[in-house]
Amino acid sequence: MYNRIVIPPFTASGILPPGIHDADGWEEVAQRFGGTPRREALLDRLRLGLENPQDAGCSWVLLDGSFVTGKPDPNDVDGCWQLASTVDLDRLDSCFRLLRRTDRATLRERFGMDFFRANQIEAASGKPFPEFFQVHRDGGLKGIVRLSLTTGSS
Repeated sequence: MYNRIVIPPFTASGILPPGIHDADGWEEVAQRFGGTPRREALLDRLRLGLENPQDAGCSWVLLDGSFVTGKPDPNDVDGCWQLASTVDLDRLDSCFRLLRRTDRATLRERFGMDFFRANQIEAASGKPFPEFFQVHRDGGLKGIVRLSLTTGSS
């Protein structure tokens, strides 16, 4: 059983405290955000979906949305992936590049995720996704989770 917890407890409103919280690997994410049939299904699809960015050299992803809250049955996993010189775009599944209109739908259908490039700007806010994800719909700050994809950490 996994016992090391790095991700802080939820606030009274069921969200993570403000900031980017580093997960201590995949096991912590699975323990912390699993627990219901819907969450377990999302975890299975997320793990499958993260294999390709990891194989392409992506070092980390940020996890957001209702998946990283106390909500028992989130719709999907929101997040973004790190675009850096270590990422081999030729090895990255084209749906992660989000260059075509259908790529977001493909990500949702195949992997249950709505993922963006971390350097991409969210249109309505004008902020890059890592900043956008840390603002709650009510305008307050909230926390997100960084999961390392480097060997031995996921």
